[in-house]
Amino acid sequence: MSAAPTATEAQAATNGQTQAVTTEDTTITETTQAVESISLDEAKKLRSEAQSLRNRLKSFEKSEQERKDAELTEVERRDTRIKALEGDLTAAQQRERTYALRDAIDGATRAESFAHTLNAPVADVLLFLPDDLDPADGKAVGKALTELAASKAYLFAAKAKRPGSADAGATGTTESNPGFGEDRLRHAYGNPQSRR
Repeated sequence: MSAAPTATEAQAATNGQTQAVTTEDTTITETTQAVESISLDEAKKLRSEAQSLRNRLKSFEKSEQERKDAELTEVERRDTRIKALEGDLTAAQQRERTYALRDAIDGATRAESFAHTLNAPVADVLLFLPDDLDPADGKAVGKALTELAASKAYLFAAKAKRPGSADAGATGTTESNPGFGEDRLRHAYGNPQSRR
């Protein structure tokens, strides 16, 4: 059980604090006397040495900070350059894929098995093709174009039949252009019957 301190205990605590302060004052006084025993020339010398050490420390800290800043700047420059090169690489890969897809589309639309021709620029057709389409896989490109022709018919037109093909007649004329065969040749080379 703890009771409130009595007056005698409080006075004893106050006396203890007074003695501690007195002891500190004595220590300070002794240190001051020891310092006073140093001559003025020695004190000036110590002060100048301390000042030169502080100046050297400041210059070292300054040069160290400049080195860190220069190093950080170099790292930042490298990071920026790496990001720019990665962006260029991505753009170049995208261009290469686009060119390969254009070639694949051109090859697929020229194939005899594909029943359509492009009615729009290739760039418009590229917008509707899947992103994961492999340009090297001709069958996949042909299938994608066939599906696209079914869903976006305005991008394609029906392929005209070629003379001499299985769909054309024996004379090489087609129903869509009946005057394409012999008449066209006679017109181009002149009528051999009229030259006699």
